[in-house]
Amino acid sequence: MVSLGWGLLLALEGAIGSAQSGVSFREVHDLDGPMRFTFRSYWRQANSNPSLSPFLKMLRERYPDLSADQPLI
Repeated sequence: MVSLGWGLLLALEGAIGSAQSGVSFREVHDLDGPMRFTFRSYWRQANSNPSLSPFLKMLRERYPDLSADQPLI
């Protein structure tokens, strides 16, 4: 949709390597420089998708300081 001129997309830095015709990547800045966006995710307890456990393990390994704030599950 973005390449068709239908708005913009906030993407994580890892998306920079992807190539899409008609799409340009730009950093978002405020008065102090590049902005940092925070986000949260939620998982329904009834959702039995097996990808949750490995994903949470990866988050705990990469961001151990976040694990101390709140339990991920």
